[in-house]
Amino acid sequence: MRKAAGILMIIGGLIGGSLWLRIVRDLMTDFAKTITTADPASTAMVLGLLIVLIGYLPMGLSFVGGIYALKRKHWGLALAGSICSVLFPFLGIPAVVLLIMRKGEFNLENQSEQKALEAKETKSKVNTEKEKNEIWTLFYREIASASPEKQDELQWHAAQWDKLMKQGLSPREAHKKSRMLDYDNYLREKYEGNS
Repeated sequence: MRKAAGILMIIGGLIGGSLWLRIVRDLMTDFAKTITTADPASTAMVLGLLIVLIGYLPMGLSFVGGIYALKRKHWGLALAGSICSVLFPFLGIPAVVLLIMRKGEFNLENQSEQKALEAKETKSKVNTEKEKNEIWTLFYREIASASPEKQDELQWHAAQWDKLMKQGLSPREAHKKSRMLDYDNYLREKYEGNS
């Protein structure tokens, strides 16, 4: 029905717009004959501008609105176009009714994109939590079986890993980078700073 509304809007806008343009042009011509001014060129320019605004604007809006209805985008602009297509009521009124009945179709595309993005984010969060749990389990196993000196080093690496994740790295990337950090260098700097 949305496609039918779009087609009716385009046809109704073109037919109704043509009729409307003819009526506006005739009215402006009759109006121009009754006006006597010192500057007929400026009067003609003002009347020409009015013809364009009053005559062509509804026709153009109904055409553009019909295209947007067919593409299922910009419901407000499609509605404005359907209202302008009422200039030819035999096609314009059904277009308005059909478009209003199918308003929900315009939001479906955005909703499905939004849901897909949310699903992807949720999956990413689940994977991140899974990776974090795997790496924490790895750290705990190593700490449980390590000597006290090695436990200090592993706890330091775990703290570095946590800091790197807070900076935006994934758990796996942070784990690799934290393992590359030199614990001995850290200890030397620590003891040199204390003396």
